[in-house]
Amino acid sequence: MDGIRRCIFSLGCTLFRLITGEFAFPGESAAEKIKARQQGAARRIRSFRADAPKPLEAVVSKMMAPDPDHRFQTAREVAEALTPFCRPDEFAASQFISKPSGEASSAHGIQPSDDPRLKQFFAHLANQAADEPPAHHEPKVRVPLLSRRTRLLVFAGAGSLLLLIAGWHWAGETTLTVDWPPTDRRQATLTINGRDIAVPADREVRASGRSGHWEVRLTRAGYEPINKSLDLTFGEQRLFSPEWRPLPETVRREEFSTLKRRVAESASTNSPESQVIGLRPELIRFRAKYAVTDEARGATALLAKLPSPLDRLSRESIPEAALRQAGLGDPRQAPPTIFSILGVGRFACWNRVVSLAISHDARWIAAASVDGTVRIFDRQTATERHVLRISSDPREIAFSPVDDILAVAGSRREVTLWSAVDGNLKATLRGAGDPLAFSLDGKLLAAGGRRSEVVIFDAGTGKIHRTLAGHPGGSPRILLFSPDGHRLVSQGTDASVALWNVSSDGEPRRFLRSFRPRFSPDGSLLATGSGDGDLRLWETADGKLQRTLRRGGDPLGFAPDGRSLVSYRGGRAIVWNPATGDERRVLTGVPALAALSPDGTTLAAANPNAQDMRFWNLQTGASISVASHQGPIASLAFTPDSSRAISAGTDHVIRQWNPSTGSEESPVEPGWGPVACDPDGRLVAITRQGKVELWDVTAPGQPIRVLEGETPDLLQLA
Repeated sequence: MDGIRRCIFSLGCTLFRLITGEFAFPGESAAEKIKARQQGAARRIRSFRADAPKPLEAVVSKMMAPDPDHRFQTAREVAEALTPFCRPDEFAASQFISKPSGEASSAHGIQPSDDPRLKQFFAHLANQAADEPPAHHEPKVRVPLLSRRTRLLVFAGAGSLLLLIAGWHWAGETTLTVDWPPTDRRQATLTINGRDIAVPADREVRASGRSGHWEVRLTRAGYEPINKSLDLTFGEQRLFSPEWRPLPETVRREEFSTLKRRVAESASTNSPESQVIGLRPELIRFRAKYAVTDEARGATALLAKLPSPLDRLSRESIPEAALRQAGLGDPRQAPPTIFSILGVGRFACWNRVVSLAISHDARWIAAASVDGTVRIFDRQTATERHVLRISSDPREIAFSPVDDILAVAGSRREVTLWSAVDGNLKATLRGAGDPLAFSLDGKLLAAGGRRSEVVIFDAGTGKIHRTLAGHPGGSPRILLFSPDGHRLVSQGTDASVALWNVSSDGEPRRFLRSFRPRFSPDGSLLATGSGDGDLRLWETADGKLQRTLRRGGDPLGFAPDGRSLVSYRGGRAIVWNPATGDERRVLTGVPALAALSPDGTTLAAANPNAQDMRFWNLQTGASISVASHQGPIASLAFTPDSSRAISAGTDHVIRQWNPSTGSEESPVEPGWGPVACDPDGRLVAITRQGKVELWDVTAPGQPIRVLEGETPDLLQLA
């Protein structure tokens, strides 16, 4: 019985295909059709052929019923149900009525035929299926064979009908051809009415289907997706030409690829020098346009491969006075890398900056450099005021919180105190060096001792106030006074943190495997990082552990009201509620060099190995990216009022920023901006503070002309 019902199901699918030209179950592949078969009933004939009789649709649907028990159970039932649709003379509404009451009705109320030959044929089939001899209660009736001519007519009619159905289906098929070059099909997709269409690699992109409304969606790597609604008529052949819009990163990559190719061509074809130098302004504009991207860094690398008009400058043309200034009074001590001096740099050092400090009123910026100098700049005018001559290389500098005294720790274990106003030496504290820390009232200065000690000086007299045992297993690396000045905390190279009471002689409280200590604003809590990655909060009064913030990393600082704590761990900055231990906000993609503004609202972070810097608003989580330096960034700091951020890089330049906008507050290039030269290389033009200065490279003492007014991007001198 199951075999008969499966055959009836297959016959129903075949009949559906012949009538509609479609498959009973949708799908492009056999797997998709099988899935559609498992998920529900077959489609209805009248969904595709509205002119088909409803009784015929009911018969075919019953043949394909999902449950075999709901199908016709024998071939006889199928034949009786289909008989009315095979006799045109009887195909009328009168044939689709139910049998009189009391009689067995056929499927869907269709009367079976009374043809005795059909009855004899069905009886023969039934006896064969049961493997029994024919019934004897009815006389045998020999079914006469059709004549040869009749069979030919039947076959010819069936063939014509099949050709007619196939032709109708083919003529009614709608085709959409997409004008899509093979070179633009990388990682491409095509979807029509929610169905994915395979995109060939090199052949014509074509899709066929029934007329009506088509929803077309095309995607391509690096471009915006295209969504198009099309109304296609019966048998229409439509050509669709998509208009691709590249994504910003695609435009950036293509522009950089073009510049990279031109630089390579200039190097391989020995292009004229003026043409090669002309690429420099384009690379500079590209780098400024797409700051803080891989392509901008690539443009910087390409600039290094191009010749510069400054390559023609000679050290012999530098005036003696300029060399004397660079050599701190002795021209022979001027750095040998100097080949010319054009004007005076702003916020510039002669070498890499190792430490940065800002005065309490943000008037002064001090920078210590590996060239052995400490330079003091006026922040408002960005001019250099003093160059401090240190007897040993400066390691760390710090301003007093209450006045203009600058402390400088040298490599020979000597701390010197200087006035930022007049640049004079005020005191020398021997036997101490880095690290440095002033108490908030400015009365005490803590410094690292000769061995593992910590020495506390009276900042006014220079006398030793107290010497602490420090870290027996290492030397101090961080010193910090509590806000009330009663406690001092240090971190040592032995991976421990020690907490002292400055006014008593007791032993310090020690916290092993702890790093980066930070006091809360009221001094009641001490936050430390740990070797296991957790952040811990300690009671400063008794040293007890108050709370552990799992995977919190190292603390950066507290907000002034103490209600927020910011920490850093593995590229993430986390804003905590220290009272509950809950995370309030998590920032991702944060570089390792990070600084928290004094008001606790802004985070500045930079990659020590790159030129990029970002500012985060901790209240909203929004960030601003800037390309800050021509080399890696070495130091970050905020002014006491949090209105400005100061950065120092290995490009020897100090820059100040507005953290809320990411804009640079003053021109701080070491000597010039974009540079261009005339074809013979004698004249050099540089931009500075909204002006264009023309220099004669054979006599670089003063510019020969200054062009003021609105200055566009400097391109070329003719």
